[in-house]
Parts: sequence; structure tokens; C-alpha cells
Amino acid sequence: LVLRAPVEADDEAMSSLWNDPATTRFMRNLPGFSEFSLADVRARRLEETAGSTAMPLNIYTRDGNAPQQFVGMVRLHHIERSLSNSCEIGVIMRPKHFAAGLGREAVHAALEYMFEEEKIHRVVARTAGDNAVVRGWTERLATFEGVEREHWTDGQGGYTDV
Repeated sequence: LVLRAPVEADDEAMSSLWNDPATTRFMRNLPGFSEFSLADVRARRLEETAGSTAMPLNIYTRDGNAPQQFVGMVRLHHIERSLSNSCEIGVIMRPKHFAAGLGREAVHAALEYMFEEEKIHRVVARTAGDNAVVRGWTERLATFEGVEREHWTDGQGGYTDV
């Protein structure tokens, strides 16, 4: 597994990932992502890699000398160093890699980096309340603090638990 900052050559794969309904089905708080153009993805990549409040990391498989294959993204965001020294973490994967354990491995690597190298104090993971798979492995990974009722807008005038 390889984690690295996204580059221009990744934009098409990232756009495909953001536009896949299977990938984004639990991301109801992000309305409009199903219509993310390549230009939108490029603009977001440039903004996030230039700033200090987000750290997008693309996930690639590594198999000896074989070319690396893009499989998803880990995104550290809302990085806040002055008051809480904390951030949030999210992961999205290509559907064919959902059950392979690569997302979990990538999250572990990103957490290790944030805690050991960046000396961050707290990392928060949020997912839709009905996302049983991600909820399950985040609960096994760390402390479950509770449900935030109607925390995310669903883009259709309602809200969803997180």
C-alpha cells in the first residue's frame, strides 16, 4: 500500500471515484459530488494541497515492480492546530476494493502518521449512521463516542445522523 498526495495525473481517477454512486452513497452531506467535473476535482486538489487545513492522500496498491493502481483516498481535513490540535479523517474506495481491507490499512497508516509525525492529539471519524460497515470498523479501531443526531444535511431538505 502506498499513500501519497494527489497530483494532476490522478485527477481523472479521483473524478471517477467522486462520481461513482456506490462510493458516495453514504456521503449525503456532500450534495453535488455526483456531478463533480474534472475541473472541479483539479480545483479542489490544488486548493487542498496548497493549504494547511486539509491533507488529501491517494491510496495505491503496490505489487513488486508492477505499476501502482489507484484504489481510493484518505482525506484528513478540518486540521486545527491551535485550540484542539485535532482533525477529521475520511476514506473513500473504489467499489471493487470495498472488502479488501485496503481502506482500513490506509486509515491506520494515516493515523500513525498524524499521531507520530504530526503530533496531532485527536482524530475524529464520522460516517452516516446507516453505514454499518464503516461504522463497525471505526468502532473496532477506536473509541465510539456517540451519535450526532441530524448532524449532516442530506441535500434534499432533511438531515442524517452521524
